[in-house]
Amino acid sequence: MLKVDENNMMNKLVFKDIKFYCQKDRLAFFEWIKRLEYVHDVIETDQEVIIDLFNGDLNQLELFDLIALFHRYKVDLRQLQKLVRPSNRRWLMKRRVQRYKEIFGEEGPIIKNGLVFGPLNFCSPEDKEMFLDWVQTVRHLESYRFKKNVLYANLYSTPIGIEDLKNLIGIFKRYNLDKPEQLKERFGSKKNQHLFNELIKKCRGKCEPAA
Repeated sequence: MLKVDENNMMNKLVFKDIKFYCQKDRLAFFEWIKRLEYVHDVIETDQEVIIDLFNGDLNQLELFDLIALFHRYKVDLRQLQKLVRPSNRRWLMKRRVQRYKEIFGEEGPIIKNGLVFGPLNFCSPEDKEMFLDWVQTVRHLESYRFKKNVLYANLYSTPIGIEDLKNLIGIFKRYNLDKPEQLKERFGSKKNQHLFNELIKKCRGKCEPAA
């Protein structure tokens, strides 16, 4: 039996205990996988089939291929979470809502290392679209979900560059968002303290009642 490096699973997908109804059914499964151009290798063990991808950066159609494969052969879609990127997430949420729930759960991703954008008050549907377009450019954004007029976002646990930080601060300024202190708590350092001063002062002025 082939051994799999369990410490290098980021670009690997595992199919466990698949039930094939006949030999043709089994052949069709492997033929489907072979047609996926982004699959680097296929490893079959006694109880598993492991797909090794060239990388995890899939476009919308490529991700849809995998969702269809998982759905057809009744495989848990939750392991596809690691393949959801800003480049394909919005399409998945808008066009494949049910599949998004199957991947992330009914309520969406759990906010572990997150930011809260809100309350949000949009002037028009186009205003909301432009906000989402801007949010999608945040490279540290792993996933997000809306609940009423608040957007909850998961962030990757990696150091943030100065331009990315300015981008986040710009969103908070433009949309007059509350709780800017959360940016300082997560990304503040001795070198960038000045970036938060104006933002926090502006928010305090907005929240304080007039004399």
